[in-house]
Amino acid sequence: MAVHPSRPPRPIGASRPRADVANWSGTWPGLVGMLNINGSLTKASRKYSTLWSEDFTDEFFLKGLRSWLKKGTVKHDLSHVRPYDPAVAPRRPPGSASHLPGISSRSGRLWHL
Repeated sequence: MAVHPSRPPRPIGASRPRADVANWSGTWPGLVGMLNINGSLTKASRKYSTLWSEDFTDEFFLKGLRSWLKKGTVKHDLSHVRPYDPAVAPRRPPGSASHLPGISSRSGRLWHL
């Protein structure tokens, strides 16, 4: 914990820009780990940027890295994102395992085991 006489204690690096970087390879579990960390940071109300690449030489990654180094943040195109609308969602997800023992009914948006 960093301690300053005029401010309450906070974790070291709490105000510094954070970039989470992961590989996009099916061979290594980097992306899954990054998504787990991002979920935890979101829940903790911490700001972060996310970058991913298969080999860290592509323009998408390099442009994002340059942005993060210059501005401390990476902005992604979110024009494809739409609000969740349960009216257009299928009642049962395609390929769901509802026929297996232990899978019961749908409650809200979640399937319960």
